[in-house]
Amino acid sequence: MPTKLLFTVVGFNGLALVFLAGVVATYFRPALFGLTISLFFGWLAGFVNLGSTEVQFPILLLLSFGFVVGYVVHDGEWKYALIMGAFIPLSQFLWIAATHQTELFVSDGLGSIVAFIPAFGGVYLGKVIRANGEKNRPAGVTEAKEAS
Repeated sequence: MPTKLLFTVVGFNGLALVFLAGVVATYFRPALFGLTISLFFGWLAGFVNLGSTEVQFPILLLLSFGFVVGYVVHDGEWKYALIMGAFIPLSQFLWIAATHQTELFVSDGLGSIVAFIPAFGGVYLGKVIRANGEKNRPAGVTEAKEAS
């Protein structure tokens, strides 16, 4: 089986498994929502990164997914940014090891460590927007009242 096909099959099935495990874990322990959504979003960004020849799309995914996580999760944002950002270098290093393309170690492997920047940027941007929205909300108004 070609390496690219193997990574696609394992990556996609792993993504589906992480999603289902996250749903079950969040159902029984809602406090795990931040962890499960970060694992899923990170895995998805790493999976997309392997199929992408340019860096813009995976970086945009990390930035936008990070924003969602930062907006929804109310504590420990840095942990979730670290989890999401780690999947890009992890996928790159696994690809380099599986294909024996050691010449890509510095450019693609170590170069992918910059993926932590958009992950942290997105998470803390979401946190800032959430905090600003809470600060500017009129007294006595909750999100449930605003929706109706």
